[in-house]
Amino acid sequence: MKYLKANWLSIIAIAISAISLCSSFIRCEPFIFTDQLLTWIWTGAIGIIGIASAIALGGQIYSAMTIDKRINERIKTLQDQLAIKIMELDDKSFHATYSMSMYVMGQYKALIMQYSDTLNCFVQAIKHAKIAKKDQLCEIYSNQILNFLKKNRNVEDFKISKDEKIQYIQDLENIPNSSIIIHFILELPTL
Repeated sequence: MKYLKANWLSIIAIAISAISLCSSFIRCEPFIFTDQLLTWIWTGAIGIIGIASAIALGGQIYSAMTIDKRINERIKTLQDQLAIKIMELDDKSFHATYSMSMYVMGQYKALIMQYSDTLNCFVQAIKHAKIAKKDQLCEIYSNQILNFLKKNRNVEDFKISKDEKIQYIQDLENIPNSSIIIHFILELPTL
């Protein structure tokens, strides 16, 4: 029933075309092979053209009625994909920004000689740079943390807990110089 309501104009056009084609075959006068044959052929051709135009009109009406639904579905799909991409980029941007802030904070902590906090900030910077997939930042931070550990590994106040060591080792996997950095972290005194 819903189909009939949606396509009533197409159905009427097809019915009229079918009636016109059938009426072209029903003649009240006898069929004679003279110039009436030409009239009969023209009448049949007009009926066939009427059916073809009704089918074309019906197809256009059906297409016009369903294209909105298809366009809306496609737009919805594209909106969903775009929203996912925006969320991914927003997440990467957040992690990259947080990574930079932790790196700057680590440099500040190094200046005021809070070595455990400096190491924590640098490790957090590397962790978030990995999440943001910023390989250049990971390389810069890993070189910075390596230089920091080489320079300050023998400082008396530089102690970290066993849990922190485990967490740092997990966070520093798969970065440049990770084995050397992990070796230095394992050598640090434990609280």
